[in-house]
Amino acid sequence: MLVFKYRDGNINKFEGEKYSNFERDLHSIERNYFWASNRQQLNDPSEGLVTKNGFEKQSGCLGFLINNNSKKSLKNVDSVLETTISFREKLGIYSLSKKFNDELLWAYYGNSHYGFCIEYDLDIILEKYKHFFL
Repeated sequence: MLVFKYRDGNINKFEGEKYSNFERDLHSIERNYFWASNRQQLNDPSEGLVTKNGFEKQSGCLGFLINNNSKKSLKNVDSVLETTISFREKLGIYSLSKKFNDELLWAYYGNSHYGFCIEYDLDIILEKYKHFFL
């Protein structure tokens, strides 16, 4: 399946950046890799936002209603959630689209139609990086 990455094509370097976005994207194409943003670099402040608040409230209420085996399961879920929250700062996010001609994505991620779009074969990417998903 073909998938697409909209890029802004910005040639300006930002403070503390080694490369401009365009140079980074050009390097990634030349060297056949992809660059994934960390959570702080995303434009959506809610992206990757995971908290324990809701789970703690709900599991506390459920604790009164369930048996000890189920309470152990809740503790396991809590442990996995804690691991996920601590791991999120190490993750990179690489969003792709199934469409290359989406006007909204061009406007928002393609620098108001001044950027460019990279085509990838998702099957090849998944095969090449399958060791990351195991």
